[in-house]
Amino acid sequence: MVQNNLINTMIMNRHVTLSTLLTMKKNSICHVKVGHRNSVFLLFVVSFTCLLFISTPGFSQKSKLGIATVPPEWNNKTFCDNGNGFDPSPITAPGFSYVGSVANDPKYNYAWEQKAGDGNWEEVSSGKQKVVIPAFNPSLIKNKNKQGEMEKFQWRLKVTDVANGNQTVTSEVYSLQLAAKLNFTYTTTADAQGANAVEVLPSGGIGTKRYTWSSADAAIPFPADRMHNKNQEGLQAGVYKLTITDEGCKPISQTITIIKK
Repeated sequence: MVQNNLINTMIMNRHVTLSTLLTMKKNSICHVKVGHRNSVFLLFVVSFTCLLFISTPGFSQKSKLGIATVPPEWNNKTFCDNGNGFDPSPITAPGFSYVGSVANDPKYNYAWEQKAGDGNWEEVSSGKQKVVIPAFNPSLIKNKNKQGEMEKFQWRLKVTDVANGNQTVTSEVYSLQLAAKLNFTYTTTADAQGANAVEVLPSGGIGTKRYTWSSADAAIPFPADRMHNKNQEGLQAGVYKLTITDEGCKPISQTITIIKK
């Protein structure tokens, strides 16, 4: 159905930004479709706003499709894959708005895309001829970087209104950083003169790392002034324990044995 000076606003949930409402112009008929069963109040607000803009000068006849999504709570944050991956919470259903004239009720083809690290964008969920686009739940993700480095994951939504000239719009990109689990390797050197040393090579983890050394033998107390050093020199032969903590991953501990030569 053709409507001149139409603002066709589709609301998929309660999240409507002020900028979306301010796009409504003079002498416009507001056609509101509500996809949330508890959105009666939202329907009233949008309709009332339309009436307020009847007296606003200036209006473009050219239609333009807009998209609004609510950033998920994990957006732009860093998490740790402690070995079981990370399961991002869903991204809420998007909202759409039309400014200008449209000939038909919108029908959307959509595709959620995901990008891992430096890889390419890949389609992970899609639909065709949809009046309502549902919320999107990203799949479980894992850090597969063999060097234990941080890995970035990104998602975006592409939508085409196939009922009105194939207008296409892309959402903002949502992302998170996923750290590999905290780990470390070490090398020891020893000689007959007791110049025993340990070099620690940590990997994975988030942010600053803290090192805590202790002795497994009560008869060999660990030097208090060196217990938080990363590497050690001049240790007696014996069994020691090193624990490493960081700012988000699970702590890791290993036993390190220095054999007397």
